[in-house]
Amino acid sequence: MLISRSSGLVLVVPRRILNVLALLEVALLLAFSGDAAAQYLTGCSLGAFALVVGLLGGTVYVQMFMAVDREVAEEAREVALATCTCGDTAGILAGELTGWALQIILFDHLGLSAHGGRDV
Repeated sequence: MLISRSSGLVLVVPRRILNVLALLEVALLLAFSGDAAAQYLTGCSLGAFALVVGLLGGTVYVQMFMAVDREVAEEAREVALATCTCGDTAGILAGELTGWALQIILFDHLGLSAHGGRDV
């Protein structure tokens, strides 16, 4: 996240590209979910994709706040940034709930117990 956060000072991502990056995050969620069910990727290759997702998420996070700073009139900027902060928190909550639901589905699909090991 440190690399992505500092990128806001040197890199300006246009709004159109920012939207594409956000959609790419959703596509990676679907790809990781499919991989978790099929278990094609393991080990370091999975870690490399996780690094990409982390950098991508951090970049979208920073660039969205930078876009608000650039594009919103000064008198409305504080409210816009506060709204983005609430949206960020709502997104984190939605991500946690999605992860929880996916974990339940994947454990059932793979025959895993929530207490460790496989159900017999």
